[in-house]
Amino acid sequence: MNGERSRGANNMPSFISVIVPVYNAEAYLRQCVDSILGQTFADFELLLIDDGSSDFSAMICDEYEQNDHRVKTYHLENGGPARARNFGLSKAVGEWVSFVDADDWLEVNMFDFFYRNQENEANLDMLIAGKIVEGGGKQIEKQASVSCVYGHKEIQKAWMKIMEFIPCDYIWNRLYRRSVIVRNHLEFENYTMAEDTIFNIDFHFLANKVKIIKGAFYHYRVNLESVSKGYQKDQEMATVAVFNHYKSFFQPDIEKHEPFISYVWCIKALSGVYSFISNLFRTNNPYSFSEKVKKIEEVRLNQELMDLIRTQKSICRSANFKIECFLILHADSFLIALFYGFKALLKQLISKRRCF
Repeated sequence: MNGERSRGANNMPSFISVIVPVYNAEAYLRQCVDSILGQTFADFELLLIDDGSSDFSAMICDEYEQNDHRVKTYHLENGGPARARNFGLSKAVGEWVSFVDADDWLEVNMFDFFYRNQENEANLDMLIAGKIVEGGGKQIEKQASVSCVYGHKEIQKAWMKIMEFIPCDYIWNRLYRRSVIVRNHLEFENYTMAEDTIFNIDFHFLANKVKIIKGAFYHYRVNLESVSKGYQKDQEMATVAVFNHYKSFFQPDIEKHEPFISYVWCIKALSGVYSFISNLFRTNNPYSFSEKVKKIEEVRLNQELMDLIRTQKSICRSANFKIECFLILHADSFLIALFYGFKALLKQLISKRRCF
């Protein structure tokens, strides 16, 4: 059936709308777009959302639009990936939606595999596959051990299953039924981080059925330039939003005292605190050291968060997890600031050393 389903003379809407936010991605964009247009399953539209690029990305997008009728290019003023994806959603017409980052690429049969796996599944709203991590000359494949389907009442279990092979934050290794997004007015929060996590939690809440597929088709490029981000001013709001979303998502199982769910919830809460504090010590942060100490103290005044970490620290298995728990719960905020400040400095030194 490879490529057999296609838009004919009846001009039916595409089966998949592929949304690619593009910002200064000229080095990788052609590989990304070529991997999409070269899919064995041809019934899709490709929406390239140029987010105010200052390099040749916009010109490359226009070139593809001129040469392939499936490509539609839009040029926006720079507003971030969340705004670009929301714009793409407003233009999408496909039955399903796929998100792809402009510096990544796909295996040639990814969409065909997704299509085959949804054919005989009634009320399916999401399909999820694995990933292939590319970076440092290495390739690491991560995927589910077996394919499985979860109904609406088992959504938390589905989330746990996904976490066995990839974080649930990612939006690019899956298909979303567009009608669920449209009917519930789902969109990405305009944060510089964690907007994909919030979107995924909201979608899982609403999904009738989720299918996890054994197989990895998405090549995720570890880009050191994008990983080493500077200070993100909306980190605090994003951390609170993610915390509240996870709390709502896991609450039913937490109340049942489900051990593993509670443990994962604790990890997510602690990682949010860790991310928040680490952000205070990234480059271009406007706060003085004393202001950073005050910010840390404010987080530690969240009694609900501290109680969560305190009740679950006894079952933690990781040495790093234990250290983080101890610092957050017992150390002076000044000492915590020194610890994270030293970690940030060490990270910068290691990064500079790799450049030589």
